[in-house]
Amino acid sequence: MGKAALGAKKLNQFVYRLLESLLGSRPSMPGYISAVLSGYGVVAVNIVVQLLLVPLYLSTLGKAGFGFLMFVLVIVNFAAFGIGWMSGGSIRVLGEFYAKGDGQGFHHVFRWMRRAFWAYSAVAAAVILILGALPWSPLIERFADLPPEIVRVTSLLTAVYIVVYYDFTALRQALTAMGKKSLANYATIVSLVVFCLWVVPWLWLYEGGLPGVVAGLIVGAIVARFVVGFSMNRHRPSLVGALPSNFKVHEVRGFFFGKKGAGYALYGALLLILQADVMIVGWLGGANMAADFVLVWKVAEIAVLILWRIPESLHPYIVHMDTQRNTSELVLLYRTMRKRMLILGALAGIGYAVFGPYVVQLWLGSESAPDDRVAFALAGGCLFFLVISRVPSIFSYARVFLKPLLFIIGIEVFLKIIGTVLLIPYIGINAPLLSFIVIHAFGLVFAYQYLGVRSLRL
Repeated sequence: MGKAALGAKKLNQFVYRLLESLLGSRPSMPGYISAVLSGYGVVAVNIVVQLLLVPLYLSTLGKAGFGFLMFVLVIVNFAAFGIGWMSGGSIRVLGEFYAKGDGQGFHHVFRWMRRAFWAYSAVAAAVILILGALPWSPLIERFADLPPEIVRVTSLLTAVYIVVYYDFTALRQALTAMGKKSLANYATIVSLVVFCLWVVPWLWLYEGGLPGVVAGLIVGAIVARFVVGFSMNRHRPSLVGALPSNFKVHEVRGFFFGKKGAGYALYGALLLILQADVMIVGWLGGANMAADFVLVWKVAEIAVLILWRIPESLHPYIVHMDTQRNTSELVLLYRTMRKRMLILGALAGIGYAVFGPYVVQLWLGSESAPDDRVAFALAGGCLFFLVISRVPSIFSYARVFLKPLLFIIGIEVFLKIIGTVLLIPYIGINAPLLSFIVIHAFGLVFAYQYLGVRSLRL
């Protein structure tokens, strides 16, 4: 081995050990660092693809075509919350069987989950076809600036994309439950890269239209589905020599379709509403106020999503430790991660409060960037509270400690909406930011930390 290769290997080992120390990784959490880093890879590739394609969309599809594409993608994203109860529950149940080495139980639940995703995708596809592909469809009238055949064909292809995408999602969820989140992330990166390689020539060289963009989404999802399917076949527990299964149909049905399944669904809905600030501000204050809010909050939101990757990648490991009754390891992991996220959240919040205006100026230019330093300071405070509340939320979610979690996030959503409605006539875009800080500083921050401690005593 050459000196350069040896030096690179030592550098990689040093970086890896540094990340293990910073992120609290343990021998019982194989693949955790790779899961976090690959998650950042997904975020980075997504940002690059958006920066590359948005100007291309506008120049080739026009504002009307771009608007319809964004509308379609929002529908696809929102549809995911209808199956959120299955996503959260499947990681828990599959993770339990995987941790026990019960290959038969794992395969039984996996087949159940996959069929549920197929059924849901068929319903979602039918809704999209009714909305946009039939002669009397409301989207044709709503998007009258586009030719009706463009709306119909795009809606038809979107319905196909939903079916392919949810089959890919089912496989990706199973990999996550096995602690192979990095493989699921790599497959997502593959889908984004294939999509980009399809769309750029389609729009730039061939001057194609909107349906070809959705066709690119389908191609990307199909390629990623084969990648993740190959990974599943390599890593999922074998039925040969498996331990006797303790799979019980009525227990699994009760988990997915009973109170726990409803809890997962409600949590997903509340989390969606909690992050719907742009929609609420736009509804109450108009398009211009919504745009100002996006410009202040967008960079902070990206920082939140990046930092959330650290505790969210713990989900399958928490399930495995819980299944194996490794309470001491769970407690140590929680305390370590809580300290790490407190430090990272404080640094990110203070950093954005101070330097946020300059970051946005670099992004948009001084003429377009907002000049409201109070708003940036409040955004930094929100960033801090969002980051430190994620660790107790993930531990409670993974250990199925749902009732107290739903109570806290329900109060959070209700008070934030009330505060926004009452304050927006007086302080504009600062209303949701100030409301969020006040409700956390005066109680919810302590409620979340108490929730985390209680979740460890199950």
